Amino acid sequence: MPSVAPMRQDDQIRRQRRLHVLRDAGLRELRWISLVLFWLLLVFGIVDALMHPDDGSAQWRLASSVIPSAIAGVVFLLVRHRTSCRWCGLMVILPILALQESITFTASMTGQQANLGYMVVIITLLGALAISTVEYVIAQTITVALTVYTLHLLIAEPISSESFTTWVAVLTVAVAGATNLHFARRSGLRHLADAQWALEVEANEDRLTGLAGRRGLDRAFPELREQARRLSTPVFALFVDVDGLKKVNDTAGHDAGDTVIDVVAESLRRHCRSTDVVCRWGGDEFVVVGLGAGPDPSRFELVVSDHLSVINPAPDAWSGRVSVGHASLHADDAELLVLLGRADDDMYQRRAERQRHPTTATHSD
Repeated sequence: MPSVAPMRQDDQIRRQRRLHVLRDAGLRELRWISLVLFWLLLVFGIVDALMHPDDGSAQWRLASSVIPSAIAGVVFLLVRHRTSCRWCGLMVILPILALQESITFTASMTGQQANLGYMVVIITLLGALAISTVEYVIAQTITVALTVYTLHLLIAEPISSESFTTWVAVLTVAVAGATNLHFARRSGLRHLADAQWALEVEANEDRLTGLAGRRGLDRAFPELREQARRLSTPVFALFVDVDGLKKVNDTAGHDAGDTVIDVVAESLRRHCRSTDVVCRWGGDEFVVVGLGAGPDPSRFELVVSDHLSVINPAPDAWSGRVSVGHASLHADDAELLVLLGRADDDMYQRRAERQRHPTTATHSD
């Protein structure tokens, strides 16, 4: 039965991956939407001011577009070179809210119902862009409040009850559609994050044994080495090779060989510390990397082989023995391939020595 701690750790990593995907999506959208809003509002403000040169409204029309345009431009400058942004969700909605306030101001000055159409577009846009639900609720509440306020302003003008009812219905549909869009988008991004997590686990984990694969070891080793530096302790590696697996495959079949590999993996899990990284290096080779000088290879080889001899799944074809090589390096000098190369060399030397003096071996090959 899997322990609770690894399950919780996996859940935490999965949540972090979801958050990373959401923020990455928000950051990419923020670069695009802020740049588009900057130029769109700037051009619109200039054109709108030029179209009203004689009625005294050119200045406030220009200002009502230039101010949110400037906010969008500042946001773009802040995020254009960033690879991550914790506040990207909030920054996504800032230019949108500035634009909404600008439209409210324009509606209050002109009294034109057409401005409500722009507000409906913004309500829908928030559903497509807001990253977190909290940000969406806050931004949408402000947007709807400004829209209702604009309706209130227009009611002071000659607006029919039929027109008012129509706008309320349109507003309700826009909010419902935007909310549905927001949750559908978040669900899609969560599924994307979970798919990425599943692919990463598959890439980092050996499918047969559940141990770390080569990629998993590559990812874990830098952190392990950094721990060794902080603790001023060396890093060790054991290179473990299963003796006689080819004979198992040839005589009992590859399924029996897979069973042997799985049994060896379970034995290594049992006899290694929880802080050690146990990896299936490939085929019948395993690697153990950890902090400290590491166990004596002769003793480790004996303990593991004794355990395997008891649960040998193919006693007629397999000796139930492994060969183990050892190496250790100071943390500052520890490079994974160098460390494993030395452990591999040690394993071959120890195996050759045992074959030259077979009577000293506890188990026969």
